[in-house]
Amino acid sequence: MSFDLLQELGVLYRGLGLGLLMAAPVGPVGLLCIRRTLQKGLLNGFATGFGAAFADTFFSAVAEWAYPLFKAESNFLKLFVKYQYYTPVFRTLTFSLTGRLGAAMGLIPIHERFFAGGSNTFRGEPFDRLGPADPTSAMPVGGKAMLLFNFELSFPLFASAPALTGAVFYDKGNVFANRKDFSFAQLEDAFGVGVRYRTPLGPLRIDFGWNVQPPTGRKQPIVFITIGNVF
Repeated sequence: MSFDLLQELGVLYRGLGLGLLMAAPVGPVGLLCIRRTLQKGLLNGFATGFGAAFADTFFSAVAEWAYPLFKAESNFLKLFVKYQYYTPVFRTLTFSLTGRLGAAMGLIPIHERFFAGGSNTFRGEPFDRLGPADPTSAMPVGGKAMLLFNFELSFPLFASAPALTGAVFYDKGNVFANRKDFSFAQLEDAFGVGVRYRTPLGPLRIDFGWNVQPPTGRKQPIVFITIGNVF
């Protein structure tokens, strides 16, 4: 494994702040990133992360620390870990798994909290609707803890149309207002079926997802039409 520390400097915008991004390849599969965020010209955050990709596996971890300067509204620590794996099963089936874990502490603004729900996270709820909501407006407010799993089995539908595949999936997880609220018993379950069509821009996906215990008693499936992979 080569450990060339070729560093690339870039500039990114994040909210109202300006950030400096430094990325260093760590061997052929790893990327170590360090980001410092600037708010009104003052350093007020630090983040570092690592990602590793192999033929059938991807792993990444990002840790972020934001501290208050001159009455800034952020003072938190946050960790987000993601793991993805896929493998052929028998001759025509492919099994895929994605796991996400998030935890935060401190005074964290709403745009930095964890959200889930939608075609790429939990297909049993609409976009960002899994987890805590404002009691008055019913709008999602995110949380300081999150655990999500996506399991999917894909298969060809017609031998004459190799770009067209079907899928069955099962999603499990939830978002919690605080870390102390986390409970495996509170993880929600969703299952569904879908169709994928391979395009130059990525797979066109149509998914029908059901939440096993919908909070509103909803029985109809939620339909998602998106381009790109969950995995």
